[in-house]
Amino acid sequence: MKSAKSILITSLFALAAGGANAQFTADLQGYWPLDADFLDGSGNDQDGTFNGTDTVPVFNAGKFGNGIDLDGIDQFVEIDAGSAVAGDFEFTGGQVTISAWFNTAPFDGTVWQGLVAQGEGTDWRIARRSNTNSLAFAGGSGDLQNLGVNINDELLHHVVAVSDQANGTRLYVDGTLVASSTATANLGDTDTQFMMIGSNPQNVGRTWSGLIDDVIIWDTAFTPNQVLSLYNGGDGVEGSTIVANVSADGDTMPDWWEDVNGLDSAIDDSALDLDSDGLTNLQESTLGFDPNNPDMDGDGLLDGAEIAAGSDPFNSDSDGDTLSDGDEVSGVLNTAFSNEATDPTLSDSDGDGTDDASEITNGTNPNDPASAPSTWLNGLVGYWPFDGDLTDSSATGADGEFITGPGTAPVVGTPTYVSGMFG
Repeated sequence: MKSAKSILITSLFALAAGGANAQFTADLQGYWPLDADFLDGSGNDQDGTFNGTDTVPVFNAGKFGNGIDLDGIDQFVEIDAGSAVAGDFEFTGGQVTISAWFNTAPFDGTVWQGLVAQGEGTDWRIARRSNTNSLAFAGGSGDLQNLGVNINDELLHHVVAVSDQANGTRLYVDGTLVASSTATANLGDTDTQFMMIGSNPQNVGRTWSGLIDDVIIWDTAFTPNQVLSLYNGGDGVEGSTIVANVSADGDTMPDWWEDVNGLDSAIDDSALDLDSDGLTNLQESTLGFDPNNPDMDGDGLLDGAEIAAGSDPFNSDSDGDTLSDGDEVSGVLNTAFSNEATDPTLSDSDGDGTDDASEITNGTNPNDPASAPSTWLNGLVGYWPFDGDLTDSSATGADGEFITGPGTAPVVGTPTYVSGMFG
C-alpha cells in the first residue's frame, strides 16, 4: 500500500505533467471585465445586474480599459443573470481565490463597505475594515485585516484573497501578503443569496465608493507565486489574457506566465529547469512555483527535493517541530547519531511522544522509539546545580547572577560554594 506521502508526490508530479497553469484556466469560475457591461467573460455565463437609485452605471478608466465607478450611496452589481444561481460562489468546504483591482473615492462614514462578497459568517467577503483605511477578508474563519496598508488614497490597488479549508486564509494587497491565518476555513452552504460586486448580499447598505475593475474568481487556492504573477510588478495581467490561455510556442505554458516569470515564450522551454531546483519549468508552472527561485522558503532544501520528501516548499518548517526542513533532511543537527536525517513531515519521526527537536536537544535518538528523554525531562525549564557556578544545566540556558545589597540598589557579588547534597 502506498503511503500518504508517496500518493502526494505521485499526484503532484502527475499534475505537473498534465498541463501548465491548470488553475488559472480550468479552475476559473467567473471573470467580470466591467469595461462597459456586467457580462461574465469566463464563458460560464455568470452575468451581473446593475442596481441603484441612480440606474445609469458610470464606467471610468480602470486598470484594463474601464471599470465600474460606484457612487457609495446604493449602487452595486449582483451576479444574478445568465445561468447564475444563488449560492454559485459559496464553494462549500473547498477553496476560493478572488482577484480585483480597485480604488476608493475616498471612504466616507459608511463602515464595512463591500468590495466583492458572497456574504457573512461561513460565506466570504472582501470589504473595508470597519471605519479604517484598510481592507479585511473573511473566508470561512475570522477576519483578516491589513491595518498597516492604507488603501484609502484614490490610487488603483490590487487585492487577492485566498481561502483554503485545509490551510487557512490569506490576504494580499499589491502582491504583498498583509494578513494570514492557519485557522480552518469552513466555507458554508446557505444558498440564499447571489454574489455581489460593490456590496455585501447580507449587508446591502454597505456599498463601495470608488472604482472596481477586472474581478476574477477561481475555485482553487493560489500559491504566493501565482498571486505575484497576477500582480506582475504592478502591471497586472488582464483577465482576458488569462482566459485566452495562448501558448504560441506550443509548450502549454501560457505566454503571459512565461513573460512574467522570465521564461522565453517564443521557444518550447518546458523541459528546462531555469533555477536548477530539480523541477522542470512546466512542473513549476503547473504547481504554482517560482521558476526563478530554487528554494522558495529558504530552508536549505531545494523545491524539487521538498516535493520528493513530501514537505511544503512554502514552509521552512513543514511539521512545526522548530527544525527547518533542510536541517531535518541533512541531519546536520543530529550530531549524536551520525547526522542521521529525520522526517521533515513528522514532528516526531519515531513516534515515541517526544518531538525531534527535543530529542536532539536532550541527546536521544529521534529515529528510535526506544531512545527517548526521561519523562522527568519533559517540561523541564530550569536546573541550577550550584556546584561552582550559576549556570542553568537545562536546555533553557537561564543562567543566574549573584546579587548582594538591598533590593533598591543591588550589587553583583561573588558567591561562596560549600558542600551540599550533590556536590
